[in-house]
Amino acid sequence: MKLKEVLSYLEQNPGGSFTAISYDETERFMKVYQASNNVSDPEWITVWYDGSELFSGTGEEESYTPDELPAEVSDLNFQPSKELPSILGYTSEHSAHLLFPELPDPEFLATPQEKRDFANQLATIFRDRH
Repeated sequence: MKLKEVLSYLEQNPGGSFTAISYDETERFMKVYQASNNVSDPEWITVWYDGSELFSGTGEEESYTPDELPAEVSDLNFQPSKELPSILGYTSEHSAHLLFPELPDPEFLATPQEKRDFANQLATIFRDRH
């Protein structure tokens, strides 16, 4: 579902949650967006954002209202969050490993080459699935 469909769904079905993921192969930067609202306040839709470069100790976090979102989010494909593992708050490489268990466990990647191989494998998965 695209963002517009997600927002419409959430307005009509409070309490839902949808997640979209993007990966910039060149920058090795993964972004996670999660749109949700609460049954007690269905008009208030929040989109949480986590993003970071793979194997970086720092990242970005933000929350947006639908009107504040970066334009790129409208083109992403969202799916129900309950169909995915919980990935908000994790580093990008750990989120990627949770989403795509065929990736090696990033805890055991030590060399720059192993990390490049992980990034290349993630890029291949994204190209094939998105």
